[in-house]
Amino acid sequence: LSKMSVNRPCSNRVVNSYADSILKDQWVLNGESIKFDLDGRLVDGQHRLNAVIFANKPMKTLVTYGISVEAFETLDQGKLRTNADIIYIDDNEYASLKASVSSNILKYKNNTTRDRKNSKRADVLNCFNKNAGKINSSIKYITEIKHNNYPVGLQIMVFSHVIFREVNQSKADDFIHKLITGEGLSSKEVIYILRERLIKNRLSVSKRNTFYQIELIFRAFKYYMSGQDVTNLRWGLIDCQIVKF
Repeated sequence: LSKMSVNRPCSNRVVNSYADSILKDQWVLNGESIKFDLDGRLVDGQHRLNAVIFANKPMKTLVTYGISVEAFETLDQGKLRTNADIIYIDDNEYASLKASVSSNILKYKNNTTRDRKNSKRADVLNCFNKNAGKINSSIKYITEIKHNNYPVGLQIMVFSHVIFREVNQSKADDFIHKLITGEGLSSKEVIYILRERLIKNRLSVSKRNTFYQIELIFRAFKYYMSGQDVTNLRWGLIDCQIVKF
C-alpha cells in the first residue's frame, strides 16, 4: 500500500465487505491479482489489501508485476457477476428467481428485509445452498398451478411459500394455491381480500414496493393461520415490520 500510485478513492464500504468475506473464510483464489506497474507502484488491489489489514487475517492472492500504463487503463471493464450469475454456475434453471428468493430469505432471517442494499454474493450463494431443496420444491409447486396471472411477482410468491411451509406445509400450499387461482374464495376470506389488494396494486401506476407486498402477504397468512375474521387489509405504516413466524 505504501507503493500505491494515484488510484481511485478507497471505499470503506467495499473494504468492510471484503474483510467480512475474509473473516468468514469466503474469500477464494479466483485468478484476480494484486497488480504493480513497471515502476513497482501498486495500481490495483488497495481495497483487498486494506481489507486484510482491517480483518487482521491473511488471504491468498496472485500478484502481477510489470503492468503497463496502457494495460492499467483497461482494468475493471468487465461485467460484474450478479447473484444469478453465481447460482447459474451450479444450478442454471430459474437462476435469477432463485437468487432473488435466496436474497429475500437471507434478509428475512437477518431481520434486514427493508434494507435495499444488495446482499453479498457469497452470502446469497450460501443461503441458496442451504435452502436449495425448499426453494426448488416451492418453485415446482407454484409453477405447476394453472392460473391466468400471478397477483404478485413470482419471486415474492416463492419466497412466501418457502417461509410459510416452515410453519405448516399443507396450510402454506392451500394459502398460496388459493391466492394464485382465487378458486373457492368468498369475499369475506382474508385470502380473497389479499388477492384483490395485490391485483389492484399490480395494475396501479404507483405500485407499493416489494417490502410492502411481502408485509401484507405475511400479515394475511398470520390471520389465515389463526382463523381470524378480517374485513380489510391495509398497507402497513412506514415503520411496519415483516411478520415473523
